[in-house]
Amino acid sequence: MYTNLLNSIKHSSLNVAKNVLESLLKEGAEPWVIHEALFPVVQSVLNPPFINPHLPKMYAINRELAGYLQPEDVSMLVRVEVEEYARREKLKPIAPPSLLPSLSDFKEVENAIAARDVLTTSETLSAFLAKAGPLQLAKNLLILGSGYLDQSLGHSISCTAYLLIEMDIRKDEDPWPVLVSIAEYFCKGNFSQRPKMHYSAISDYPEVYLIDVKRAVSGTGIAPLHHTITLYAIERSRHLLDHQEYDHVLTKWNKMLGDKGEDLIPSAEIASQPIPEFDAFYQIFLESSPTKILALAKKSLDSKEQRKRLAAHLIKAVLRSYNGYYNPHCLTGLGATVWVMERFNEHPDVVLTCLNQYLDFFFSNVELSSKG
Repeated sequence: MYTNLLNSIKHSSLNVAKNVLESLLKEGAEPWVIHEALFPVVQSVLNPPFINPHLPKMYAINRELAGYLQPEDVSMLVRVEVEEYARREKLKPIAPPSLLPSLSDFKEVENAIAARDVLTTSETLSAFLAKAGPLQLAKNLLILGSGYLDQSLGHSISCTAYLLIEMDIRKDEDPWPVLVSIAEYFCKGNFSQRPKMHYSAISDYPEVYLIDVKRAVSGTGIAPLHHTITLYAIERSRHLLDHQEYDHVLTKWNKMLGDKGEDLIPSAEIASQPIPEFDAFYQIFLESSPTKILALAKKSLDSKEQRKRLAAHLIKAVLRSYNGYYNPHCLTGLGATVWVMERFNEHPDVVLTCLNQYLDFFFSNVELSSKG
């Protein structure tokens, strides 16, 4: 049923993909079912000149964003996805091996990465998955990626984590496309040297952890935004790590922050206003003023129901504002921000600063003046 759509995306036939999608929706296909059908082809989508698998990560994070939307709004998300995936370059296909290589341990994966051999890396990842299982594969890749947070702006964890999370959710799907995407990324980045394990007990002291969270959400621009996105990915993949591994990854993230200081927006200085219905909210959104959105966010922290309502409004506004060319961080950064809103709702300064960080990025990258 979805073959034509997948093929048009695979061959970067944008107009064909958009027309096929609209036909499917008109025929009554469920938008989320269409999203799920995109899994195999999405893994090959590139974002040059960057080596990071931004789009497969975005695909995985969209699962979380969709959870806030009404069913009738999910079609907007899928339209953005299909257009973004179809217009971009793709990895050259790599056929899975008819027979997996024998494998002694994960070191052979690291050796293949060091040799920049994507095919062999893909095959050894597949062999390790078959031998040790998805949990051990995830542990090894996350620890390996943790050694390169500084040079990858956090992507060696954030992209890796979300590709693995989606692969684990989609157990009914062939994992080969995910493994190829990871292999391609790790070979390009030469993420081949396993770091020594560090333990700084950040995870054992909530007050210390919160200090680092405050540092992460402080500041604006793409680098500070990645500080938050990286923590988001670490926390979402926490179930894949034991306590020491989790603390190790947090410690490497802490080092990624460097000497960055805390610079929070005092919630007392922000007005508090109730969240209006979406159409009125969207008109405020179109003004591209973070401060006006922060006033609505401050009020929403009073209850879980209002936080969910604000998240839904934000996600819908971002999707409705789609201009045919989104930086993937428009959605991955939004996912991180919604997570912070829910996780740290008892710390208004943290939430408002994080939301400002995201909105500053979005409004700086997307022209909204002609919308409405």
